[in-house]
Amino acid sequence: MVHWDDFRFILALHRYGTMTAAAASLRTNVATVSRRIERAGEQLSSPLFQKEGGSWAVTTAGRAFITVAEEFEANLLREENNLGAECEDQVTTINIAAPPVIVSTVLLPALQELVREQPKVDVILTNRTSGRGLGDADVLLRWGAPASSRLIARRIGTMSFGAYRKSTSTSKDWAALTAEHDGSPISQLGFTLFGRPPRLRAGIFDHKVMAMRETGLAGIVPDAIRKREPWLEPLPEHAATRTNMDIWCAYHGSRRGDATLQRVISWVIKAVTSTSNQGTESDQNSSVHLPGGRQF
Repeated sequence: MVHWDDFRFILALHRYGTMTAAAASLRTNVATVSRRIERAGEQLSSPLFQKEGGSWAVTTAGRAFITVAEEFEANLLREENNLGAECEDQVTTINIAAPPVIVSTVLLPALQELVREQPKVDVILTNRTSGRGLGDADVLLRWGAPASSRLIARRIGTMSFGAYRKSTSTSKDWAALTAEHDGSPISQLGFTLFGRPPRLRAGIFDHKVMAMRETGLAGIVPDAIRKREPWLEPLPEHAATRTNMDIWCAYHGSRRGDATLQRVISWVIKAVTSTSNQGTESDQNSSVHLPGGRQF
């Protein structure tokens, strides 16, 4: 039988992919992680992970134990948070993972309200540009619906993007995100409007916009950024051309009864809808079914 404590090591390696990163997340060393993973595999008479390139991938046998470990962790966190809510000196930490542009334009401007209304909640804001699962996050914000049926998810708003450029510039060249984002509607709109490869690439929108300011290059930018950067102006020839990205919020299904988590999620939804381009209140509040039947 696998030791309960070994599930922490199994989850860490699954989430971070390498022994080094898993060890860092657990504040231990690589040898300990390796020993615990090996012991769990021996007890099950089947390896839980296999090496693929420079990282470790979960095996078919290991996948079932990942599910069990995630359920156990989520249930434990729910009960800890609910018990902690009854203690005056108990502080709960909630990790919210989101694309950097959502962190900077939506969550950060609304933090004052969360700090004021939830004094017993500490928040970690984590940049998440890829990956479909929760990982070590309590709440996940992402573009589009997550695939896992174990998650409760809802579309909570949209972010609108348009073609902008420095008001004093006449450049026809443009800046884009890095190549792994080329398949996104945002980058595809750029390729369509500008008809050429980008002259400059950056990993996140904030860095791209800083580069646009310094170089005069055009680019596809969220309207939310344009509101705080008045030097950006719509390209006259493309002012009416826009693309929208749906923002989804997800958390583990077993934490539906976690009162502290639900209060933080309510704040997230309020922050997103206050800056969203959703059309109507009824559209914002509609429940969305996932393949596994979960919904908000």
